[in-house]
Amino acid sequence: MLIKTCIIKCWMGRSKHLFFFYLWKMIEIIRTFFSGQLFTYSNDPLMKNIQFPIIAVTIFAVVYNALPFFETGDWLIMLLFSISPIAVIWMAYRILKYGIASKYTFEEKFYEDID
Repeated sequence: MLIKTCIIKCWMGRSKHLFFFYLWKMIEIIRTFFSGQLFTYSNDPLMKNIQFPIIAVTIFAVVYNALPFFETGDWLIMLLFSISPIAVIWMAYRILKYGIASKYTFEEKFYEDID
C-alpha cells in the first residue's frame, strides 16, 4: 500500500520524471537480483562479514530517502539523519576490518573488476 501511495503521489504531482526514474531503478535492481550478480561474493566466507553492514546501511538510506514521500513526522526524519553518520562509520569499520585487501597497487590496475 505504501508503494502504491508513493507511485500515485509521484505520478499525480509535479515530479513525473521522478516516477520514471524510480521505476527504472526498481527494474534495474530486480533484474540484477535475479541474474545473481547482486551478491557476487556470497560464497566467500570472508566477504560474508561485510555483506550485512552494506545491505543494512543501504536499506537504512533508502528508507531515509523515502520517508518524505510518506508524509512522516519531521522528528523521525531528523532522528534517522542524526543516526546516519553512526551507521556509515560502522559500515566503514566493518569493511576495513573484514574486507580483503587488493593484491595490486593503484598504478598497476586502476579498476580491478575488469581483467
